[in-house]
Amino acid sequence: MEIGILLTIVFVVLKLTHVIDWSWVWVFAPLWIGAIIMGIMFAIGGAAHFFLSRRGKKAEEHNKDTASVVDSEVTSSKSNRSAKRDGVVDMLIVS
Repeated sequence: MEIGILLTIVFVVLKLTHVIDWSWVWVFAPLWIGAIIMGIMFAIGGAAHFFLSRRGKKAEEHNKDTASVVDSEVTSSKSNRSAKRDGVVDMLIVS
């Protein structure tokens, strides 16, 4: 059982038996303090995920740009080779 729930049950029992004279806000404090802590943790985790995923997307875009440059270089070298080959074939046909 979670410690916040256990503490809340203990505090409610103590409040109803008049052992403690706290406000009900403080009797249920373990629940809302736990909720606040969880909210902060989710916010930090969400922000970290957002910024890390943005950095990952930028890296993917960079890799995609680099790949397109490499692809264009490969394509141009293939076309140069085929042009040279065509020239050789043309020379053979003419001769």
